[in-house]
Amino acid sequence: MTLHDPKAEAQVLGLAMRHHTQIAEIASGIERADFYTERHRLIWDAITSLEVPDLPSVVSLLGERGQSVGPDEMTGNGAYVGSLMQGIPIWLMRHMPINRMRSLRLSRDIVALGKRMASLETSPPAGTVPEFASQCFAHLLDISERTTAKERKTLRDLAVDVRAEIDGAQEAVDSGHVLEMRSGIDSLDHLVKWRPGRYVAIGARPGEGKSSLLRQALRSFTVRHHEPCALVTLEMMEADQASAIFASETGITSERMISGKISDHERAQLEEAFAHPSNAKLWIIAPESPTWPAIERELEYLHRCHGLRAFGLDYLQLVAVAKGQSRQAGLGEVSRSIKRLCNRTGMTALVAVQLNREVEGRPKLANFRESGDIEQDCDCAVMLWTMDEQTGQRGASIAKNRRGGTGIVDLHFDGPRTTFSAWSDRP
Repeated sequence: MTLHDPKAEAQVLGLAMRHHTQIAEIASGIERADFYTERHRLIWDAITSLEVPDLPSVVSLLGERGQSVGPDEMTGNGAYVGSLMQGIPIWLMRHMPINRMRSLRLSRDIVALGKRMASLETSPPAGTVPEFASQCFAHLLDISERTTAKERKTLRDLAVDVRAEIDGAQEAVDSGHVLEMRSGIDSLDHLVKWRPGRYVAIGARPGEGKSSLLRQALRSFTVRHHEPCALVTLEMMEADQASAIFASETGITSERMISGKISDHERAQLEEAFAHPSNAKLWIIAPESPTWPAIERELEYLHRCHGLRAFGLDYLQLVAVAKGQSRQAGLGEVSRSIKRLCNRTGMTALVAVQLNREVEGRPKLANFRESGDIEQDCDCAVMLWTMDEQTGQRGASIAKNRRGGTGIVDLHFDGPRTTFSAWSDRP
């Protein structure tokens, strides 16, 4: 659902419970993320988790999960969920050809029907019920046809889009503008294109530097290109992430910062880093609720109000999934949602991903932990591994790269300062 319309969402939920015997057809085109309000998402989770999602079963499951969906403390689950059922005029439901919904683009079209139903009076004039129901569905089908028409394009239509992209790139080069952002590691930037709308997965086992590379790239985007960026941290505290960023910039380790023994020169370096104007363009977010809908709302707000250009997620496996949902299915849904967010907003996503611990040597795409969906969702996959622990040599395998080349890049990782550089540029 692209628009926030509580009444329309309520109509959809009530429809699903009233026609629970046909829930498969109703749910086939709707996803959890289509609902704007969190309580409606919880109700939808309950409906789709039950074999028979009638009103008593939905209320009972919400109670078992310890979830409260009432709009306030005075309104319990039963009262609120029951109000969703009462919001659908029974006279209209008797005439709705529910089996026709199988062919509709439900996640968008049913919003129109919900709005139409929400605007109805208690009942229409006598004798007009079947005609009115038919009008509702005719309106819905008309929207469906217009929507799918926008999605159908011939190769001739797409050639116009490709030509515009080529011309835009040429104009950018001629005017001296940078086509894509740079991480500051030239050998890596040669292969990885940090362009708008790209979903870049950075995979590694624990302790091999995926979070450091993510931070370093985002910081470069803000310092070099003055682009607003955000780092969503689910493992480290905000202050620890900030400390790691300043350690990378100044070369002063986090341990030395808090030792109480830094020199006057080091203090001056830190003060300069603290006062850098680009600091105001990098948000560090530690969400209280580590669910994707909560994270997505925060990112969309920053994009809408502050022009957010890129974001990093540290790291994917720490995103909470819905109760009763398998980790693999839940993380797969998060990965697909990230890609949709990139497509919709043009933001660049940098997502740190854990690899299976049993991986030895150069990792492969199949080694993404708990979610094979990342392999198909991401535009670019950077897989890190340790080549020589003593020298700090790291390998970066560009295992997937849409509209770009693949290969291996040799890097140097300075662990105490959490900084990557090209192997040829190592100290």
